[in-house]
Amino acid sequence: MREFPHMNSVVDALRYDTGLVDFFEEQREHILQKWLDYPVLGNIVDTLGYTLEEYRNKIATGVMNNFLKVLNGDRQPGDCPVMRSIINEFYEMGLTVEDVFMSCTALKNVLVQFLEECGVFEMKKHAHNVMMVLDHNLYGVLSIYSEMKCASEVELDFRNRIIQENVLYSRTGTDGVILETTEAFCKLSGYEKEELIGKTHAILRHPESDPDIYRELWETITAGEIWNGSLANVRKNGSTFITKTRIVPVYDEGGEITEYMAFRNDITADELAKVDPLTGLYNRRELDTIFRNLHFNAVAKTEALSVILADIDHFKSINDTYGHYEGDDVIVRFAGILRTCTRSSDVCARWGGEEFIILLPGTDLATARGVAERIRQSVQNCLQVRDRKITCSFGIAQMQKGEGTKELFKRADGYLYRAKENGRNQSVSE
Repeated sequence: MREFPHMNSVVDALRYDTGLVDFFEEQREHILQKWLDYPVLGNIVDTLGYTLEEYRNKIATGVMNNFLKVLNGDRQPGDCPVMRSIINEFYEMGLTVEDVFMSCTALKNVLVQFLEECGVFEMKKHAHNVMMVLDHNLYGVLSIYSEMKCASEVELDFRNRIIQENVLYSRTGTDGVILETTEAFCKLSGYEKEELIGKTHAILRHPESDPDIYRELWETITAGEIWNGSLANVRKNGSTFITKTRIVPVYDEGGEITEYMAFRNDITADELAKVDPLTGLYNRRELDTIFRNLHFNAVAKTEALSVILADIDHFKSINDTYGHYEGDDVIVRFAGILRTCTRSSDVCARWGGEEFIILLPGTDLATARGVAERIRQSVQNCLQVRDRKITCSFGIAQMQKGEGTKELFKRADGYLYRAKENGRNQSVSE
């Protein structure tokens, strides 16, 4: 609460003069009307969206009551719950400090003018002291209001800065064109705001993204629903970043979608920790988690689950003959073939070195054999190092009743061993 001790002597000098309080009480309605008739008040009332009668009931009467209490010694200037509520009213309406000053000054001028013109000498002699008390209240009101406005602007600037620097946000039109974005999202993507605004998010789309994801995304948000999912993106420098994304439709008053807001969380580090850095396939650690989850679902739903183990034939000799750079290139291209020959619901992982594993949920043994054969033929026909053709071998197994992940993997590994023992470039299953 703001205190003004240097003005208390003025209040003390007035509080015992009940005649002044009685005088203003008797003239209350007349004073209120003169205040409402004050020219500058019309503009303020219009800004507030009130009629003069509403302004009188909601604001003017309370201010007048507070003024009389101050004169009577019941309240210190500036210490007024009513005044504070009025200040909050002004604040909520967005009035400037100047608007508040003009409104309060109008009352002060009306009261002082009224004392000067009332013709009652005993009352006229109080005009100077009354003006001091009014100035005190005016000072208190303007100080409080100025602090509120200043604090609000500082807080707003602070909040905007926090949002700009930390929130991965963008806003687009219904056509997908970016209308607004934060500095945080620009920093993550590597683009400046002017490079993103006016473009669509296609500028960021990863070339290996599944088109079905974006099809589902647009079907969801154009239907007015919120979409949640993970998206792979490409920075300006060509590197990959991955975001957990939430897209929210925005409606106008007529219920029509006018734009979309996208909020993101950078999960690149988490996702990259799950993948093999050379191939981009899941690594062995993440595969263990996925394998357990798929096994649990298959058992719970009584569905099929098949496993394919793949091994690039004679890979050591490829490294020894052509070098590790060529060997890595074979690994990368082999991983690309695995992606091409499997569904988005299948899980491909690099088990280690030249060994790979494919998990096929909801897939029986016969179908799994077909997948393995498709991969084998694609590798044989498309993958080679200089003049040397590359081949691969496969072991395939379908989960049996009561079988855990270790037992299932062990059986598939046994079939892979047989494939290599039988001459390689073939698939073996039960």
